[in-house]
Amino acid sequence: MSRRNDRREFLKQMGLLLAAGGVSSWWPQFRLLGQALAQTSSSDYRALVCVYLAGGNDAFNWLVPREINAYNVYRTTRGGVYDPQSNPTGLAIARDALLPIAPINGGDYGLHPSCPELKQLFDQGKLAFIANIGALIVPTTKAQYLNRSVPLPPELFSHNSQTTFWQIGHGDLRDPYGWGGELAARIATGAVAGRLSPCISIAGSTRYLMGPVWTPYQMGASGAVALTTSLPSGTPNATAVRNRRDQAVAELLALEYHHLFEREHQSVLRRSLEIYQEVSNALNADPPLSTAFPSENPLADQLKMVARMIRASRRPEIGHRRQIYFVSLGGFDTHDNQMVSTGQPRLLMRVSQALAAFQQALGEIGAEQQVVTFTLSEFARTLATNGNGTDHAWGTVQAVMGAPVIGGRIYGTYPVLDNDGAWTLSRGRVIPTLAVEQMASTLARWMGLATSELAAVFPNLGHFAPQSLPFLSL
Repeated sequence: MSRRNDRREFLKQMGLLLAAGGVSSWWPQFRLLGQALAQTSSSDYRALVCVYLAGGNDAFNWLVPREINAYNVYRTTRGGVYDPQSNPTGLAIARDALLPIAPINGGDYGLHPSCPELKQLFDQGKLAFIANIGALIVPTTKAQYLNRSVPLPPELFSHNSQTTFWQIGHGDLRDPYGWGGELAARIATGAVAGRLSPCISIAGSTRYLMGPVWTPYQMGASGAVALTTSLPSGTPNATAVRNRRDQAVAELLALEYHHLFEREHQSVLRRSLEIYQEVSNALNADPPLSTAFPSENPLADQLKMVARMIRASRRPEIGHRRQIYFVSLGGFDTHDNQMVSTGQPRLLMRVSQALAAFQQALGEIGAEQQVVTFTLSEFARTLATNGNGTDHAWGTVQAVMGAPVIGGRIYGTYPVLDNDGAWTLSRGRVIPTLAVEQMASTLARWMGLATSELAAVFPNLGHFAPQSLPFLSL
C-alpha cells in the first residue's frame, strides 16, 4: 500500500473512532496525531539550495589536476607556485599541499587546502563536481568562437550579464524570471496562494527565484524580517512609540479603501505581516539546532537558517512539498590579493565549513535524503595572472552536494589548463564544454519537473546532449 493510501486509511479509522465516541480513551495519544501527519506529509518533501559564489570563483584552484603531466601544465600556466616572498605573482598551489581525491570514475585530482570538509564529503560520496561548465547558447569550439560563427552568450565576461545568465538558464537577459522561479511554477510545491512562497532567499533579492506564480520570500539569517521603524538612539519611551506605530498600522489595515492601488497595498501589507507571524511561530516552535555552525561565517549563518526553515516547513503548519532556497557569499572577484590568506583561501574555507555544517544539520533534522545543494558562480578566472590576482574568464567548476547525489565523481571533461590551447582563449579563458542548462535541468527533473516542461524553462536545452547529467537518479 502506498504512503498516500496508508494516510487515507489512518484518517478513515480515526474518523470512525471519533464518531463512535472513543475520544476519551484516545486523548493521551491524540496529541501524537499532528506528529504522525507531519511524518507522512514530509515524506515526499524535496528542496534545492542554491549557493551563489558572487564575483566569479577561481574554480581551477578549487579543483586541481594532480596527475603529474597535467599538474605541470597547470603550474606553468599559472605562473608557478605562489610564494609571498619568492613568487608573489604565482597562482599555482603546490602539488603536495592539495588535498588528494580519487574520483570513482577516474582521474587524480586535489582540492584547495582550505577545503578538508569538502574532501571528506567527496570521499563519503555526498559531493560531486561538474567540470568545465558555463554559459553557452549552442556547443562552441574555439574556431567557432573566434570566427563568431555560432551565437554566443551576451556580454561574456561581464559580472551582471553572466550572473543573470546562470540564474535564468538561457541567453535572453531580458527575461524577468529565473529558472528556480520557473521551476516552482511548474511543480506541485504544496504552497498555498497568499501564504509563504516556496521560493525563499536568505540573501536578498535574486533573479533566480523570480517566477510567473511565486514571488520569493526574503528573510534574514536571523529569521523573518519584521515591520520596523528605526528610531534615533536614545529615543525616550521607545517601546511606547513602537506600540503607537503598531496601533497605527492596525488601524490602516482596518480601513476600507476604494482605489485599486490602495487596496493592493493594504493586501500586500496584511499578507506580509501574517507570513512574518507564521514563519516566526514555526521557527520558534523548534529547539535550537545542536549542529555547530562556524562563527564569523556569513554563508554558514544563512545555511543555518535554511536548515531551520526546512525543519519547520515540512510540518503541516506550513506543509510545503517542494522548496527552493537561495544563499550567497561574495568576495570572489579576486583581481587583487587572490592568494593571500584573506583572499580565496578564506573564502573557500568558509564555503567548505558552511556546506559541511549544513549537511550535518540536514542529518540532524532527518532531511538528508531530501535536499540537494549546489553552487553557482558567474565564471572562473583567467589562468594567467594579472600581477596580483586574476580576471574574468568563462568555463568553471561547480559542486553538487547531498545524500541523493551520486557523489565521489567528477562529471564532464576537466580541461587541459594550458594558455591559448585547443579549448582555451588568450590568458587562459577556458571554453566550457557543458552548458548551465544541463546541470540545471537535472536538478529541476529531480524536483519533479516533467520532461515535457523542460523546453519551457530551458529553451536552449535541445542544443545539448545529454540533456541531463547522471549526478542524480531520475
